[in-house]
Amino acid sequence: MGSASDYFQRLRQWFVQARAANGDSSDFVARIAGRLVRIEFLSSRDAPMVVRALRHLEVESSVSLANSSGRPDLTVCCWDDVAAGGPPPPLPFQTGDAGLFHFEGPPQIAWEPALGSLAALDPATQVALWRTPDLARIPAWEQAGPLRRILHWWSSGWGGQLVHAAAVGDESGGVLLVGRGGSGKSTTALSCLGTRVGYLADDYCLVETADGPRVHSLYASAKANRGSIARLSRLQEAFSQSPLWEESKQILFLGPGTGWEVVPSAPLRGIVLPRIIPTGPASLAPISKGETLRALAPSTLFQMPGERGPALQRLTTLVQQLPCWSLRVGPDPDEAVPLLQQLAHPST
Repeated sequence: MGSASDYFQRLRQWFVQARAANGDSSDFVARIAGRLVRIEFLSSRDAPMVVRALRHLEVESSVSLANSSGRPDLTVCCWDDVAAGGPPPPLPFQTGDAGLFHFEGPPQIAWEPALGSLAALDPATQVALWRTPDLARIPAWEQAGPLRRILHWWSSGWGGQLVHAAAVGDESGGVLLVGRGGSGKSTTALSCLGTRVGYLADDYCLVETADGPRVHSLYASAKANRGSIARLSRLQEAFSQSPLWEESKQILFLGPGTGWEVVPSAPLRGIVLPRIIPTGPASLAPISKGETLRALAPSTLFQMPGERGPALQRLTTLVQQLPCWSLRVGPDPDEAVPLLQQLAHPST
């Protein structure tokens, strides 16, 4: 049946040949965490469903690659069975019929039988594969956060870490918002849209610590349930026009052409655990690094396949480098904005 590496190379070679024979292929280039990521599509019709949440990071491909080494830092080969004319050959190992199968590799491979979705990364070549049966039918969560597993594997190779967290701030300073689902991360982050604080992410982002803690935006998508939307008066009209839902949460796309700016990157000044309270004013209080790590690590580690030991070490290093706070957010999340401004820009 062959090895995982042989399987990866066969699929990669097939994709290269299929693109060469197809007169309707297309590319999308984004600058993620200061690095160039090129997504190659077998068919131009495939691109919109995948790159909509990445538009705020798009760069002009010929200029960006000419100004670099001539090669992207990551290449993702993306296709569906509709464009390919059929499914790929079966994986060279037993996977089962449910759940998520992960092969540690190299190459890293994740297979979801229920969705028919394949993600793989060869760290030696920095080439990834992403395949799904029909891009017109990918789930709402994939549209809001595409290629998440691939970006997780890739970023860990250069010391980055994809985290389940929100982030606010701008080029002079930012704050990471952490906590379990329903803790108020999205509501608090979205209250900073259109303010002096700035907005980077409400659900997933990248962090790194090598040259000081820093957070990078990944997706220009926002998710909120009806209760949160009712608190976010500036965004109610925009949410009302969005037809996309992920279970009980409505999805809104931000960035170019929407009037809502998404900041690409910010140096981190602190980590905040927001807590929604029914009454009372917004307030800050320092908390321990242990409590902060317990709020950040579980949801991040459980959602990302791969070795968890190195990821936990990266999260621990991040928390150790930053002050940590609890933020009580009352009925009006706008009251939290000045407090976040103080944390993100302590000298102003």
